[in-house]
Amino acid sequence: PSEERRIRYEFAIHMNVNHPGLIRYKGYFYNTDGHLCIMIEKSWETLLNWINSQKEKGEPFTELELWNIFIQIAQGVSHLNKNRIIHIDL
Repeated sequence: PSEERRIRYEFAIHMNVNHPGLIRYKGYFYNTDGHLCIMIEKSWETLLNWINSQKEKGEPFTELELWNIFIQIAQGVSHLNKNRIIHIDL
């Protein structure tokens, strides 16, 4: 299939995924240079930002916080797997 068709198909799959631990896809378009631009919902906090914030403060995560992070990631991946979706960049 053409790249455009593949992108439309993949996007349709991701737009229908609804889980609190996953960022929702909103749409896509090609800019004037022909580059694909993907629109996703705004996420106010990312795991990387949280890790960096804790590191800057010199405050390690508690065991409970680490378990909470792990469980949320596992639940998001499980939701994708149940819907037969493979995601390569967690």
